[in-house]
Amino acid sequence: MSFSYKYLLLSLSLAVGSVWAIEQNSSIEEIIQQAEQGAAESQYQLAIKYELGDHLQQSYEQAVVWLTKAAQQNHIEAQLKLGMMYFNGQGVARNNVEAAEWFRKAAYLKQGNKPAYYAKALIPVDGVAKALWWLERVAEQKVSQAQYQLAQIYAQTDVVKALTWATIANTLGYQPAKTLLSQLSTQSNSQQQQQAEQLANDWLNSH
Repeated sequence: MSFSYKYLLLSLSLAVGSVWAIEQNSSIEEIIQQAEQGAAESQYQLAIKYELGDHLQQSYEQAVVWLTKAAQQNHIEAQLKLGMMYFNGQGVARNNVEAAEWFRKAAYLKQGNKPAYYAKALIPVDGVAKALWWLERVAEQKVSQAQYQLAQIYAQTDVVKALTWATIANTLGYQPAKTLLSQLSTQSNSQQQQQAEQLANDWLNSH
């Protein structure tokens, strides 16, 4: 290969790379612009980019800011994610009562204001229990993000429940659940895995 030909290929490669970078930057700029204009989905996407440090400097605080804006516009994924941020104390002071409130809003948004929901909401339970109860109400409506978040929470206390919800979310096609399921498999024994698989199958067959 001649020097001039290799130089041409290198130049083309650099040019393509530059165009790709410009496109990526434009995409971020577009998301930011739309988010600032009040588009809930763009606000949610911007929050996730801040959370992950995807083309932006990672900032849980900024993630919470944009999640809040989207959640206040009844963006269900933002409500679930914001509830999780409060539950874990990421970018905001840990507040299980606030987490429960955002999970409750997501449950109402998904299923409607059922009388049974009102009755259960009046039961005096601690913040963690109430947050989990509301998150489970969303998960029961086949919202895989809620199922995944439940699996993440139960991973700390109940590996069978964690495996069950991760399996359900993974079966329903929620991609992040696949990685979590793999991690949970290394933390559990075959009996726990079989029990979780049976529980997941029962849930899927009944829904």
